[in-house]
Amino acid sequence: MVMEARHAIFLFVKDLILAIRKAVIVENIGGETFQIATSVETSIAELIDRLGNVFKTIPLKVKYTEPRPGDVKRNFSDISKAKDILKWDCTTPLETGLKQTVDWFRQNARFSLNHGA
Repeated sequence: MVMEARHAIFLFVKDLILAIRKAVIVENIGGETFQIATSVETSIAELIDRLGNVFKTIPLKVKYTEPRPGDVKRNFSDISKAKDILKWDCTTPLETGLKQTVDWFRQNARFSLNHGA
């Protein structure tokens, strides 16, 4: 099966929180709308590859399927307004955010996969 390349934008939660904090403290922006995202589009295949780098010891099993109705093939956000007004930009590279997320889940797991949730 030949799969169409699908792309998305992934944002680390700390970058999102920083943008929200800046939106709260900047004066005279009530009612403004900002796109908070990275300016880097990542293919799902690349995301899987980078997750493989993070999970080194756990082989990833990937099942490719046909796109579902409504799936977005590409995603792009213009963050120039957030840069200009909030003085905000995404600073966490994808692989760093993935590693920190996986590490957090490993350190904070409250259940064993063998015993259910």
